[in-house]
Amino acid sequence: SYAAEFGRQPGAQIAIVTRSGTNARHGSLFDYVRHSVLDSNDHFGVRNAIAKPEQRQHDFGGVLGGPIRLRGYDGRNRSFFFVSYEGLRLKLPVVSSPVLVPTVAAREAATGFARDVLMAFPLPTGSASAANPTMAPFVGSYTDPSTLDSTGVRVDHRVNGRVSMFGRFTHAPSEIRQRGGFSTPNVITVSPAFSRTVTVGANATFSPTLL
Repeated sequence: SYAAEFGRQPGAQIAIVTRSGTNARHGSLFDYVRHSVLDSNDHFGVRNAIAKPEQRQHDFGGVLGGPIRLRGYDGRNRSFFFVSYEGLRLKLPVVSSPVLVPTVAAREAATGFARDVLMAFPLPTGSASAANPTMAPFVGSYTDPSTLDSTGVRVDHRVNGRVSMFGRFTHAPSEIRQRGGFSTPNVITVSPAFSRTVTVGANATFSPTLL
């Protein structure tokens, strides 16, 4: 069981402690890469003789932290900064499940607005359905792209031996483009997200037994 301060539904409780700067200036960089050249085709893509969709993943960023030094002020042992950035550029390969689309014959037989609607569907990759000759299965491969840019800045300050404060600001816009997620494969759903948070905190030691 978890403490009463968390409350509400049971389940996992995740506590995150962000890093802070130190008296020495330190930083690091990272980059995680995946590429379609290094991966095989999807099983269903091989089975349906569909070309391997493009795959790319670059998860990159870095951190930098240290004492705050301004003109006439040396923050060692008192004031620190910590900056972090993570960027994600992802192209997720997808081989779609079979869906029924209008056959070529049905498209050619239609006229006017109905023909325009039928022509908007992707072309079938299989023969006409026995249950409905105007429909045929479509299986395709494509790539769903997504992006993320997450930036965080934290500042810590020690007022004295008993009181310390910190402030943190994060900015993390992202976007996912999903083909056929809630409709037919010719429709791309764009899902942007925007996250911005500000957190402040302080610790004070009033006595050896009271924090």
